[in-house]
Amino acid sequence: MKEDKINVDNNQNLVDTKSENSFKTEEKPKTGKKSKTKVKSKAEEKSKAEEKSKAEEKSRKEEYKTEGKSKTKEKSTSSKIEIVIEKVNNKKRKNDNIIEHEKESKPKKSRIMTDEEIEESVDVPRIIFTGIDDQYFDIVRDLGGSIEESWENCTHLVTDKIRRTVKFLCVLATGKKIVSLNWVKASKKAGKFLDPNKYILKDPASEKKWKFTMKNSLKYAHDNRNEPIFTGLTFYMTPNTKPPYDEMETIINAAGGTVIIEYIYIFKL
Repeated sequence: MKEDKINVDNNQNLVDTKSENSFKTEEKPKTGKKSKTKVKSKAEEKSKAEEKSKAEEKSRKEEYKTEGKSKTKEKSTSSKIEIVIEKVNNKKRKNDNIIEHEKESKPKKSRIMTDEEIEESVDVPRIIFTGIDDQYFDIVRDLGGSIEESWENCTHLVTDKIRRTVKFLCVLATGKKIVSLNWVKASKKAGKFLDPNKYILKDPASEKKWKFTMKNSLKYAHDNRNEPIFTGLTFYMTPNTKPPYDEMETIINAAGGTVIIEYIYIFKL
């Protein structure tokens, strides 16, 4: 009986031991599964973080690349503009040097009289000729007049017909008297200068060809001499323009216009 009790106790202990071992065995797989899940979750988070970091890095590189292209383009455009400006400045400097050289090489002209001085000396004709021999110069001097070389200082221009010379066009633009050679001849006979208004140049053939009348044109230019016909206008001359640049500039300036040396065309690069 006593032995049976011992066996029963032993069996009970054995059952308890097995139960405990069984309980521990069941807990181990559960613990292992949870650990693996955590590891897997951390790995996924790390992977996602790396992917996000790579994406941000790629985005930054693309931004830098785009910004670099933009700066390169701006730099290229700026360089082109600087080249254009430099070329224009070089041409302007070259033209300035040419003009300065021409000014230095030209003989000095007599001082240009003011309008007031010309008005004061109106009783003494200051005459220039165009297309006429100098044989008439002495007649003018004998009558008390003077011979001028510059159209700016003259009061009268004497010629035999309408001519497209610098002197003729400048005098016409300023409304000064343009008279025929008969004025000088008639004045010689009279021993004094006669009224020039009676000897205004007439050239029917040229006036018909160019569709104007000398008398009306001179009157208009004289009445508007404070505001000549080209006032406010700017001109640019191409290289092959005739007459040459210096002569054309003189004519345009006499009529109140301005000539520019360099024409700059602004365009998008």
